[in-house]
Parts: sequence; structure tokens; C-alpha cells
Amino acid sequence: MLTEFNASKNLLNGIPDSIGGLSRLIHLDLHQNRISSIPSSIMGCHSLAEIYFGNNNLSTVPMEIGALSHLGTLDLHSNQLKEYPVEACKLNLLVLDLSNNSLSGLPAEIGKMTTLRKLLLTGNPLRTLRSSFDTGPTQALLKYLRGRLSEAEDSGAVITAKDEVIAMATRLSITSKVLHLL
Repeated sequence: MLTEFNASKNLLNGIPDSIGGLSRLIHLDLHQNRISSIPSSIMGCHSLAEIYFGNNNLSTVPMEIGALSHLGTLDLHSNQLKEYPVEACKLNLLVLDLSNNSLSGLPAEIGKMTTLRKLLLTGNPLRTLRSSFDTGPTQALLKYLRGRLSEAEDSGAVITAKDEVIAMATRLSITSKVLHLL
């Protein structure tokens, strides 16, 4: 029945796997502890709307976090994250705080997060983004990432379309015994 859980500033070293049993949990605040990992059972907390894990020792985020469809705020600032999982780009977040981590890049799929209003990235050694995006408007960054994503998708689509044309031409050539390739 628990809907809010605040254990911030308690020097906690971990989160028990049984946290996944808190299916009605809406607000989880574990900031400023010594937590080094998030159990994959977190996906059982399917009602979560807000998660605060800032100021911990997290080096990874489990891909299962992407299953939290009600999540609106994800605060992961001041940890040791080296990457943000692509699976978490499925979330309909309003706020994503990744500031002060060790991120050298971001998945282009973040550009698909159309509900995102605030993306904080300062204090990361981002190599794949211009520094102006660290502090610039979120919408400009999302547009840039969508552009990177569509370039990758477009190049894949061109190859797929070419393969489809060749396959279709081959099928036609078998029936008409003539093969024309432009």
C-alpha cells in the first residue's frame, strides 16, 4: 500500500530486490546515499512517477527501468554513470537529470522522448555533443539527437529499399526472364 518512500541522506549501500513488490509506489527518493546499483526488480514498481537517485555511486542504470511507463521524473545527477540505456529512452519523462556523471555520449533515441521538457547534462565529458547543447534549451538538443537518429535510420532505409528493389526485380525477372537494374 506504500505510495511514497523517502530514505534520502541515510548512507544506504543498496536497495533490496524486494522493492519490486511495491507496486503502488509513486514517489521514490533515495538521493544522497551510497547506493551502487538499482535492482532490475524496480520494474515491479510500475506506478512510479518520480525517482530521485542523485548523489549516489551508481555506475549503471538497469534497462528494466524502461518498463516504468508512468515515470515523469528521473533524477540521476552526481553519480558515476558512463551511459544511459537505450531502453530507458522509451520513457515519457518530463524531467531527466543526468548532470555531473561520466557520460561521454548519449543514445540518439533520447531525441524520440517528445514529452521531455528538461534535460540536464552539465558536468559530463560529452564527446559526441557540442558544448552548447549541455546548457542550451532541451528542445534544441532533442532536435539534434532526432537528426542523428534519422540519419542512421535513413541510411538503413536506403540499404533496405535497395535490397527490396533488387529482390522485387529478381522475382520479376524469374517470371519474365528479363532483369533490368538501373
